[in-house]
Amino acid sequence: MRVLRRGVRCDMNTVQKKPLRAWMPALYFALLLGVWFLWEFFLRRAFADTAPVLNEFYGGFVKLLVWTVPAFVLIRRFEGDMAVPLKPLFKNRFSWGGVGLYALLFLAFHAITLFTKKRALDFSGIAPADMIGPVLFAGITEEAVFRGWLLNVSLKKMRQWQAIALNAVLFLVIHFPIWLHNGQFATVFSGGGFITIMALSVVFSYVFIQTKSLVPPILLHMLWNLLIAFSAGSY
Repeated sequence: MRVLRRGVRCDMNTVQKKPLRAWMPALYFALLLGVWFLWEFFLRRAFADTAPVLNEFYGGFVKLLVWTVPAFVLIRRFEGDMAVPLKPLFKNRFSWGGVGLYALLFLAFHAITLFTKKRALDFSGIAPADMIGPVLFAGITEEAVFRGWLLNVSLKKMRQWQAIALNAVLFLVIHFPIWLHNGQFATVFSGGGFITIMALSVVFSYVFIQTKSLVPPILLHMLWNLLIAFSAGSY
């Protein structure tokens, strides 16, 4: 479609959106981290007196609003800068066998951990409400941001191993607010739990790169958090 405006003819099909600047993902992450510090230290307490199920749903809704919605808006806005565009993120086919193998590795890891620590699965302290935030919402929101958006754009800007390494560091840092708020920061680092977080990020990133889909890392993330809850562990 050609239009004439002020004596200038242009082809509307060739009009391109402004490219993604290198500082934009960094600014996005800085803002997300800042907002999440505010949420953990000040805003979350507004829902402290609600029923546990409602508390988890409120928290999950806030996380979807703050994390997922902006991530998908940015993916759509800068699709030309993404390694995988928005629609294929959920439509690309992948091997369920490969995902199942990772799931088995997760199960084996937790089984070995429980065996070496002489602990058993403990379902007594697990309420359905405890699964809503860590299992359902965390898997969706965190993978949308870290694999769907940040890793996705990094893969077009740097080498694959660099993008994966950077993503692992950012994934670690976004956990700082909740660790600091819960008084777990020193324990996580002294006990080596931070290594597990970074290793998980590497696994989720590799799965995303191999499948070119967000579905497998989301499902694996949910499975991991579910196993954490059942094994009463903290990594």
